[in-house]
Amino acid sequence: MSPGSKTEIPQEIIRLKSRRPALVVRAKVLQAFRSCLAHKGYLEVETPYIVPAPAPELHIDPISVQ
Repeated sequence: MSPGSKTEIPQEIIRLKSRRPALVVRAKVLQAFRSCLAHKGYLEVETPYIVPAPAPELHIDPISVQ
C-alpha cells in the first residue's frame, strides 16, 4: 500500500496476514542458514550492486568494472 492509495486498510491487513506464515518460514530458514555459516567461521558482508549504468546523481563517482 502506498501513500494516497485508495485501498482500505482492513483489506490490506487481511491480505498481509495471509502471507505471514510463508514469511515466518522464510525468516527461520534464513536465520538457520546464517547461523550455520557463522558457526563455521564465515562472515556475512553486504556488497554493492554492479549496475550497467552509473547512478544519475552527480555527486556519485562511478567505478569502472572490467
